[in-house]
Order: sequence, then C-alpha cells, then structure tokens
Amino acid sequence: MNTNEALFKATTLALKQQKIDFDIADEPGFFKLMLNSGLSGIIIPYLDTSKYSNTFIQKTNSTLYAFIHQDQKQKVLINQIKTTFQQHNIDHIFLKGTKLKQLYPDTYIRGMGDIDVLVRSDLDVIKNHFKTLGITLESRTLQHDQYITKDDLLIEIHPSIHKDFNPKYQTYFKSAWEHTVLVTGCEYTLTPTFEVIYLVYHLAKHVESSGIGLRSLLDIAIYIEKNYNQIDLKALNDTLTSLHMTKFFQTILYLNKIYFGLEVPLLDSSFTMNDALIEQVTTYFLTSGIHGKGSDFNAMAPRLAASENKGKSKFKVLLRIAFPKMVDARGMYPVLNKHPYLYPFMMFHRVIKLIFFKRQSSLKKIRNLNESNSKRSEIEQLFEDIGIY
Repeated sequence: MNTNEALFKATTLALKQQKIDFDIADEPGFFKLMLNSGLSGIIIPYLDTSKYSNTFIQKTNSTLYAFIHQDQKQKVLINQIKTTFQQHNIDHIFLKGTKLKQLYPDTYIRGMGDIDVLVRSDLDVIKNHFKTLGITLESRTLQHDQYITKDDLLIEIHPSIHKDFNPKYQTYFKSAWEHTVLVTGCEYTLTPTFEVIYLVYHLAKHVESSGIGLRSLLDIAIYIEKNYNQIDLKALNDTLTSLHMTKFFQTILYLNKIYFGLEVPLLDSSFTMNDALIEQVTTYFLTSGIHGKGSDFNAMAPRLAASENKGKSKFKVLLRIAFPKMVDARGMYPVLNKHPYLYPFMMFHRVIKLIFFKRQSSLKKIRNLNESNSKRSEIEQLFEDIGIY
C-alpha cells in the first residue's frame, strides 16, 4: 500500500469512527500528506498509538492538541463577532469553515484557517467596532477585509462572495442575500441549495487560483449528506446546468466515492472517470494541498492555466501579476477609490517594492512561472476534463 492509498484508507476508517491500525510504511510521508490534505483532525483521533513509532505519535498528538486549542479560541471569537454584530444591527452570514465544522462529530476535527463572514454593512463601521475589541485591520481588497486578533486569529469580512475569475459564473453569486434564511436577530444562513452551489463555486475558484486539499472535497460530500432533505434538487440541477458546473460537481462526488467510499445521493450513476484521469487529478490535488500551500507545489501552475489567462503568453500573465487591473488595484491601494488618477504612481511604487524589497519572492515567482509554463497545456487539459472551464 503506497502513501496515497494509506491516506485514503485511514480517512475512510476515521469517517466510520473505526480504529486505524494497519501498517504505514512511510510514516513521515504519511504525516506530511495528511497535513497538506487538511485531514489531520479527522485521522489522528482514531490512530492506534500502539501500532506506530513514538516519533510519529508525538507529532500527531502535538498536531491534534494544536487543532483543539485553535478550535477553542475560534469558538470564543465567533461568539464575540456574533455579539458585536447583533448589538450593532449588522446583518451577517458565517461562511465555509464556521458552518462546515458543525457537520463533523467534533468541531476541532475540521480545521479552519480564518473565520469568513459575509456582511451587509459599511465596512468602515465594522472596522471601528472591531478596533474597540482590539481586532486590527490587516489588509483590504475588493473581496474582503482581513483582520487579525491579538492572539493571531484571522477574520475575513466579505462585502460579497462573488469574484470575476471565470466568465461562466456571470453575476449569479452577487445575489447571495436573496438565498438566505434568518437564524436570529441579524444573523442569517444561506439556503442549503444555494450553499451547495456556493461551496462548489468556491472550490472551483481555488482550483484555478491555487489548489485544494482533499478536505475541501470531503466537505461537500458531508454537507450534502447532512442537508440532503433540505436541498431543492430541481433548482440545484437547473442552476448547475445553467452555470456549466455539472461536470465539476459530479467529479467532486465521484472522487469522494473513489477515495472515501462515500455514496453521495446526488452522484449520477452514469458518471465515470477513467483511471488515468483519476491518477492525474489525485496527484494534482494531493500535491497542491489546501489553497495551494503544499510544500512541493508550484503555485504558479494553476494561475497560468486559469480561465482568465487562457490564450495569454506567460509574459502577459507576468505583467498582469505585476500590474493588476484598476479594479483589483483599488482593493490593494484603497486611496485609488477616491483618487484613481494615482494609479500610475501606485504601480510605480509596487514595482519598486517588488524589485528592491521583495526581490527573492519576485525571482521565485518568475522561476516558478517558467517551470510551470512547460506543463501548462497538461494542466489546461486537466481543468477541461474535470469541468473547471
């Protein structure tokens, strides 16, 4: 059994809440793959500690304690955000990890990097309220404001969940507030039908821009199993069809069946993938890791193959990275919202910063871009085959 197979087997046993006691030939490789895939919290509680080396068990225990500690701190922060938003009548929806954690037997099992919240409010109003709580605005883009707490927890406040990364999605996700249910006071939640589509869309966005871990695939299968009776199947299928998302959606469900033995109710019985494609997509996802942070992954590879860059030379892609469009630059440099004529000066400032203050990082990106260009057509074909385009 190779390391990939060991990871799938361990996850499958853990999902059934069964002991993991089979031989793992490459413990360091397994540990690394488990971390990159975002599956540590799921697997570690079910490891039979008597079957593995002391070094391996010490590392897994340390990782598990870190997950539990992070989860406890995030729970406190989530309640603090809820209280603040309710007190000041700020409509809000907790997204992604905060919702998905609730679907697992224990919330610490599903790790979460930051707390994502969609709001219907002036962002500066939230900034002022957070400031009184000691929560600092770290960066602002068109997609979100990122905050950091005194103990280094991250919050992303989203004015919208729509991002123009692929023209096939058009403006569908700009209407998120039309697909909500009131929880209490000013807190809302997305309807299960819309949320499934949003999770698939969000996954596609990360496949194109960076990469995903297997945890993100598993999340969608778990979500559907837990919410199946509340999903409007006709509306879901009609929307997936109109947005050309059906193939990618079926790919996600099929891989959950292959990897973890999960028979998700919405999987089309006629859908299949050949062995070569399964091997290729598995290698890509396992190497990329969560948000493209896999230790052996070239994060520039998907950026070259992304929808917005199809047909563009690598030089044009590099220029766009160095000189973002005005619409993106406004997020990076808020001063442009009031003074757009400063765009050339901001770009000059950016180039100086990239050359003299982030030289090593810039050179690494150029090297990665050159390396990934040789595999560009292969990745583009992979994206085509799994329904990304």
